[in-house]
Amino acid sequence: MGEAALTVAGFPQDADGLHRLSLNHPDKARACLRSLQQAASALHVKVVTSPHQFLGDIASGVADHLPGAWEATIERCPQKSNQDGLTTWLWNTGPLLATMTDYRVSCAAILRDGAGTELLLAQRPWDSQYLAGALLPSPDHLNVTAPAPRCVAARTVAGLVAKIGASLLPEYEHAVLLSRLDEAEEDLCWVRNLEPGTGADSDLNAALDRFLMHAPSVIDLLRRTKGPSLSIGQAVLVDRVEAGLDAASAGEGADAMAIWLEHGPDLIELARIAAAPPASGADGGISTPVVPPTSAAASGAVRRR
Repeated sequence: MGEAALTVAGFPQDADGLHRLSLNHPDKARACLRSLQQAASALHVKVVTSPHQFLGDIASGVADHLPGAWEATIERCPQKSNQDGLTTWLWNTGPLLATMTDYRVSCAAILRDGAGTELLLAQRPWDSQYLAGALLPSPDHLNVTAPAPRCVAARTVAGLVAKIGASLLPEYEHAVLLSRLDEAEEDLCWVRNLEPGTGADSDLNAALDRFLMHAPSVIDLLRRTKGPSLSIGQAVLVDRVEAGLDAASAGEGADAMAIWLEHGPDLIELARIAAAPPASGADGGISTPVVPPTSAAASGAVRRR
């Protein structure tokens, strides 16, 4: 009935199914509000105003100030089942999951960077703080095995942006990287221990494809952390692997499988060292990157929820 009252009153409906009233024309807005009061009375609907800013505006403000090109969409939750559907994709089991599980929220927002990273944003009912947490990467591209990034909370857009940039995104990238390394190492161990002629070509090709999908992110990490972290020999190894995979991709005679089997263990070991947090009190060292990962989801595949 609330939807009917808004429609009768002349509140325009956007692509997300939300009724938004522009305040650019005050006289028209006042007329719509008077009509809403009348329609609500006729339909026996109670209109309740809120002192809090619309979550969609908060989400858009956060998206505008995160590094890269983020977009925000609103997920309406007219029924508890709608928000329960969102919680199945939450990576972290902390305060955001508790809020979405134990309390009713009218809507939530999803922030996407276009490269596979997705964050869920909701408002906590009892203190109006905004919570942001990571959604699981698409299972089509990664089987996550690392600890989940922690969700963050703040009362303002600026506070939320600062905490997402300082902790949520770095922890997300670190967890994705460790999961990629686990998957690559598991595949490599299986292939190297395989008896000749016992593995299906489709399984071998799938394992190689997963390595080729993760290799650019691993090489990028090593590129960004080279210097005192990599010896001359290790830097040469990274160059050799990158050049070989590029040649194989271009069909120039290189054997991607041979490159993987020969250099994969060393590449994974270097990446694990680079991904490790610096020792307490150490000068310099390798720190976790602070930019969102270039996910395999950038290939164009889209997870459906």
